[in-house]
Amino acid sequence: MWFFVRPTLRRSGRNTSVTNLTQPVVRELRPTRMSRVIVGAAAAVIIACAGCASTSNVHTGAGTAPSVSPATPAPSAVASATAGSGDSTASSGPGLSIEPTGPAATAARGTPPPAGTHAVAHVDGQAISCPTDSFTTAGGPDRAPLPSDFAIKKVVRCETVLRAYGDLGEWSVQLAEVADSPTNELASLATELRKPSKPTPSGIACPAIAMVLPWFAVIDAHGKVVRPSMPTDQCGLPLPGATKVLSSLDFSAVDAVRVAQTRAPEAIKTGCDQRWKDVVALQGASHTEGMTGSSVGDLASSPSSVLVCLYKAGPLEGGLRAGDLIKGATLAGDAAVALASEAAITAPLPGGCSDAGEFAVIGGGAYVELGGCNRVLTSDGRLGAASAALVAQLKAALGLT
Repeated sequence: MWFFVRPTLRRSGRNTSVTNLTQPVVRELRPTRMSRVIVGAAAAVIIACAGCASTSNVHTGAGTAPSVSPATPAPSAVASATAGSGDSTASSGPGLSIEPTGPAATAARGTPPPAGTHAVAHVDGQAISCPTDSFTTAGGPDRAPLPSDFAIKKVVRCETVLRAYGDLGEWSVQLAEVADSPTNELASLATELRKPSKPTPSGIACPAIAMVLPWFAVIDAHGKVVRPSMPTDQCGLPLPGATKVLSSLDFSAVDAVRVAQTRAPEAIKTGCDQRWKDVVALQGASHTEGMTGSSVGDLASSPSSVLVCLYKAGPLEGGLRAGDLIKGATLAGDAAVALASEAAITAPLPGGCSDAGEFAVIGGGAYVELGGCNRVLTSDGRLGAASAALVAQLKAALGLT
């Protein structure tokens, strides 16, 4: 089992300031690159990178199922797929940057599971559908204390992982897992879940974080399903006892569905990010006459190779414009050196420049619009017009006419 730290007072990660251009900006909790710190075998702390320019549509959140309900038959439209084995690789992503362990580490590799919206666990003829977001908090409206007379027979857990499937690209995959553990282990889980939460004393300083864990539910011998709340410490964080027992259960993945594509095959093949913030347009809106700026990235003057990624600019959303990857290419040797040199040259901007429909990211350190005034934002923070040679080199590298 693993946890994600979610700031509650101030959002951490790419959804913060847009003034620091060395780091990406995203809405909500949708970064693609996140630093990770392992805090023991069963838990981990995720700290979002506070900036960079790449973005992702993958997000996490709490389930919304009612606290107590009977299991219902699976909808006929939901196809069940037995998780297979294979050696397809998973890559980092939002809420997914920790390498999964247990059944999540091997499930849904190899043959792609069917596309769908919810993985479904079939338990004793009943079907329990995973919520849209495979995560939950210790309490909340979808959680209730475990009844004193409830005898746990099985546990269902839902997780979301990233999987790459060749020509299909990379996908977020929802897994439904079932633990049919020995009676003593399930009784131990019930005991831990029933422990009282610790009260919060006045004047205590608690960290401004919240922890979420994979969505889970427990089932008794009569098919009754409960989403139990977790006992918490004086700061509202889950007590380690219940989480430790829950993570130690013998889960097996029983269903998997592909929920959403996170990276297209071109992104995997080239190494480019799937989405990137249009930094040239962002800075051009505030500096219509150009700028002499400060450092926004690194682009070596004599690199051995340079990755160039071309993006199609999307609409403005919340004051930001992001682009979707069109194609990418890597230049090496003299071509890389020449491109890096030209990317450091700026000419005065003409008046009335408008945002271009496409822009290129050069080595993660410079940005060039292909269209309009061909604005360039250099790696040392200067905004101006790109040279004709740079535009020609980019078009040649990307196979554009």
